[in-house]
Amino acid sequence: MSSTYTGWDQRLTTSWIIFPGQLVRIKANCFEQTGTYGIIIECVYPDFGYRGNDRYLVLTDGELSSIESFKIWPVEEK
Repeated sequence: MSSTYTGWDQRLTTSWIIFPGQLVRIKANCFEQTGTYGIIIECVYPDFGYRGNDRYLVLTDGELSSIESFKIWPVEEK
């Protein structure tokens, strides 16, 4: 990540790009500590940035679910 006003900041390693095959955590909101894990299958309803309501087909617990993008959180490396 970089900033317009400063140089390159390599401490920021989190990516919010969602792609097929990515391991993600499904949470109801940002305050929820736990959540179910899933794998992104495909984007079934792209919003193209108008409202931010993309929907993704996610494999969770052996089932395919349509999940809104605001509930999808990338799994970070530790």
